[in-house]
Amino acid sequence: MRYVVVLSFLVGCIGGSASDTTPQDSGASADTGPASPATLLLVVDTSDSMGQSAMSLALGFDDVVAALPADTLVAITTMDVDAHAGDLVGPPTNDPVALATQLMCEATCFRKDYTPPSDPTHVCGDPLGPEVTLEWLDCTCGAYAWQENCGSALEEGLEALWLATCRADAAAPLTCTDNGLLDPADVGTLDLGTSVHAVLFSDEGDSSRRMDREEDAGVYVDLLASSGIDVTVSAVLPALSKGAVVCPGTATDWGVKRYLDAVEQTGGASADIYGDYCVPGDAAAALVSVLAP
Repeated sequence: MRYVVVLSFLVGCIGGSASDTTPQDSGASADTGPASPATLLLVVDTSDSMGQSAMSLALGFDDVVAALPADTLVAITTMDVDAHAGDLVGPPTNDPVALATQLMCEATCFRKDYTPPSDPTHVCGDPLGPEVTLEWLDCTCGAYAWQENCGSALEEGLEALWLATCRADAAAPLTCTDNGLLDPADVGTLDLGTSVHAVLFSDEGDSSRRMDREEDAGVYVDLLASSGIDVTVSAVLPALSKGAVVCPGTATDWGVKRYLDAVEQTGGASADIYGDYCVPGDAAAALVSVLAP
């Protein structure tokens, strides 16, 4: 059987339950977790505040792929539904180089005023080294073509996941196209298998348009349950303490709680996107931690 893992990064400038002090497994028993997903879907946040976390993940895709079953594929979409509407930024793959290329060239916000570290000794074709350099980006993506892939200020991770699911479900319900984001001709055109483990990757909470400021993710959990694809949601996002976001920033308590509720309701797991002192942590290690059965 071919397995595909879909990773979802939130686009914008985690965990167990909403009241936990640190991210942890949702509490579901081992046999209810995502043991062998058909697709790992990474839904990524493409706001400019995510640059360090995105580069950390790109540098660690070797570890991510090594943690997956040998025939598992990884796909990437973004939380910018106006730009991508759940479409993938590249073909699903288990090649760490291809994944780093997709993430850095298509799904990371590098503003024009950002100056990457330079390695004048880099020759086009050299592998990605210990940091993402200007020369690697120019060689891999095209001269400055990696700039300005910045998403909406509203991170719609759950809507993006729903639209990606619609693209993979030939018998998708009418709610897939009811808000005009998805063309009916695109329904059922993606092959993500019959089971998807989606990982939301963001430093903010959910602002998906089908809800206001509710903490309960039931609207989207019900939509996902109505599809013909079995979906488990995990997340790498800001941690909560006593119901409030720990690290300062623009993440809303209710938006993070909504993601965590989707994680809990679908039997997934969560991890903190930050390390000590609220500095972006090891993104690949955080991702690997939520992939464990």
